[in-house]
Amino acid sequence: MDTNDAIVGALGQLGIKAELSEPGHIARQMLENLGGLWGVHFLADLPTIELLKKMAGGLRRKNKDDDTLEENFGLRTAPLQDWISLLAARKTRNSFSQENLEDYTKRNVIRLGLETDCPHCRAKNWSTLTEVDYRITCERCLKPYEFPQAHLRPQNRNFTYRVIGPFSVPDYGRGSYSALLTLRLLDRFHSSMAHMTFSTAMNLSADNLKCEVDFIAWRADDRLSDRQHPPTLIIGEAKSLGKGELLKQKDLVKLKAIASRLPNAVLVIAVLRDHFTAAEKKLLVPFVNWGRRVNVHGEPTNPVLLLTANELMMEHYVSSTWEGLGGVHGKFKDHEHTRNLLNFADATQQIYLGMKSFRQERDEYWKKRLARRAAKGKVASH
Repeated sequence: MDTNDAIVGALGQLGIKAELSEPGHIARQMLENLGGLWGVHFLADLPTIELLKKMAGGLRRKNKDDDTLEENFGLRTAPLQDWISLLAARKTRNSFSQENLEDYTKRNVIRLGLETDCPHCRAKNWSTLTEVDYRITCERCLKPYEFPQAHLRPQNRNFTYRVIGPFSVPDYGRGSYSALLTLRLLDRFHSSMAHMTFSTAMNLSADNLKCEVDFIAWRADDRLSDRQHPPTLIIGEAKSLGKGELLKQKDLVKLKAIASRLPNAVLVIAVLRDHFTAAEKKLLVPFVNWGRRVNVHGEPTNPVLLLTANELMMEHYVSSTWEGLGGVHGKFKDHEHTRNLLNFADATQQIYLGMKSFRQERDEYWKKRLARRAAKGKVASH
């Protein structure tokens, strides 16, 4: 069965209608080009993502008095040297990095072409190797001009790359990069024999609930564990790079509405930067506490897993990443903190929000409750 069909069918039995959204289709096409979640490691580098985003162009809105001005930036090119420098710097930062330019051309992330300047309107025109000719028609003014055979740019800078296919979608592929990196992490955050079935972004609707989630997944327990559990349902909200607060109150209201219908689902909140802002933390603390309400097994009903670029860009496992970061992250380098999703979520809440562990919080709750009972008993005896 197709994984999307499996998830749609399962949610349907719970009274929730689900279908792939536009970003979901984009992310799925990216996965096909990359060769599955394994290939997402080609995106696991912030400078690479920034360059791809820049090449894809985008839309910028400006508010001026009562008017909203829109500026549309079409596809941009990047010279060969930019990519060579990017990959060289990536290998300097990570000695295990083996990515090369062919990895991106073979997977139809970028394509080589020739860029020329129109002598009539000064617009830059880009032609694929199959389209280029001795006579070129300008895309902007539509006037023909001769290919500048005698006036090439120095150091072969006429040869440039463009993003193609789903990677040409602006705004970080409509958020697909962060969602795919989060799924990659969930698939291999610990050296286990776990299995995962997932769907990319979906529109959900049920009664008065209508919203979009960035991914849905089932993650099975480690096959080598002593006790087998049903697969864990995971609902994801993934944010890309940007200025200011990426996470808004409306995002948490949406997740809360979904989780209320799906008790025991793990809620994942990921941002493509290495921290949560003070305003985001202020929103997250009460939300995490809500997710910690206790179920019949004495566990959080909806554990909240918090992820940043620190985890999304991991090389091997989260534990080794945290060990390398040191500081507060290094305190959780022990594999016990990433042994399962519950422990993983609890560790990230302590790291990024400075919260007490769930167990410590529960122990304190019972000690206070027992103390109150003892105090009442003394009063009654008198």
